[in-house]
Amino acid sequence: MKISTIFLSFVCTGFALSASAQQVAPVKKNLAVRLSKMQERPPLYTLRSARVLERHRLTPGVCMEVYEDYFGGISKRLCRIDDNSTLVARRLRPVFRAGAEDSPTILYEDFEAWDGGNADWLPEGWSEKNTNAEQALMEEGRFTWHVDVKHPQQTIPNAVEGTNFAIVYYANTTGDDGKKVDLAQDEWMISPKIRLGEEPKLSFYLGYSPMFLFDLNNENINWGQMDFVNRKPSTTLKVMISADGADWEEVYDVYDEWCEVAFSDLFNSYFDSSYYPVELLLDDYAGKEVQVAFRFVGKFGNTMEIDAVRFMGKGGEVVGVRPLNVSSEASVAWQDNCITVRHYEGRVKVFDAAGRCLSDVLAQGAAEIPTQGFPEGVLFVRLNDGHSFKLVRGE
Repeated sequence: MKISTIFLSFVCTGFALSASAQQVAPVKKNLAVRLSKMQERPPLYTLRSARVLERHRLTPGVCMEVYEDYFGGISKRLCRIDDNSTLVARRLRPVFRAGAEDSPTILYEDFEAWDGGNADWLPEGWSEKNTNAEQALMEEGRFTWHVDVKHPQQTIPNAVEGTNFAIVYYANTTGDDGKKVDLAQDEWMISPKIRLGEEPKLSFYLGYSPMFLFDLNNENINWGQMDFVNRKPSTTLKVMISADGADWEEVYDVYDEWCEVAFSDLFNSYFDSSYYPVELLLDDYAGKEVQVAFRFVGKFGNTMEIDAVRFMGKGGEVVGVRPLNVSSEASVAWQDNCITVRHYEGRVKVFDAAGRCLSDVLAQGAAEIPTQGFPEGVLFVRLNDGHSFKLVRGE
């Protein structure tokens, strides 16, 4: 089903209009307080030394680096070979606020309710579907949708509203030869159920690097002529909709916005990560009860972020919520000096960030797992039915 798409853009030169989201969007009154609290809290993830993992020469004077930031997130970036400085793109489509205020808002989500402690937190009524249970446990859950803030030294864009955003890093592992190997991903972040009214719309801001929507392996690029040999997509963001309980339908693919852009233009102007506003007209779903999923799917891509999600329309309403975790029955929580499991029968395993099994118990409707001696940081609880949960152990 084809959906009308409005992709807002401006054209400018230089950096004059490259305003940050904080310069354009109204600053919330409690932002300073929130930033202060963020600085006082221990880091959610294990603090590591920033380092370059791999470097690939693309063309004279330019290379692509696979790098790990201070918080363990792995991303890709372009750098100059001569002075090792990160290239800065001339933004032709700056961040700005979409004109969504002309329609009544049904649901707005800016992820600001996250307290910075629960690694598996999603807003009330939101849920996730993972590529597989094993991959969801890798790298402290970074390869799944989760909520975070921009940390020092990270090159991802600032949040559009406040400090928080939803983010998923591109998945990779280390091969037998010691090199990084990209993994295929299919990560879904799913909204609550919403009954759409008249003139329904969905708007959101998507943070990404347009150039990394394409597979940049050498067999696909003629670096000498700066042109595609094979125009092949890598990892993209799709918007999926399920109406009245029916199968999921694709209504948007960000790759389609860029699939005809010349490689030289992508390389010269669109390789940095910025937020781009997207607005979808959902007239075909007016009056229906829907759920929307943001689907991060593909391989050889790069990190993406989502912020300021808004459902609009006349007469619509939020009609139901889903559980906050990936299981519709079981609940897992951190309470005092134990991990409690409720409404579940079967084996329960607890892993640390390195993948070591810390506990393996049998739950008969419920279980309490003592955590004395467990390491600080992120822990993972995996149920035998394949569902997994991320918890933070700390002060």
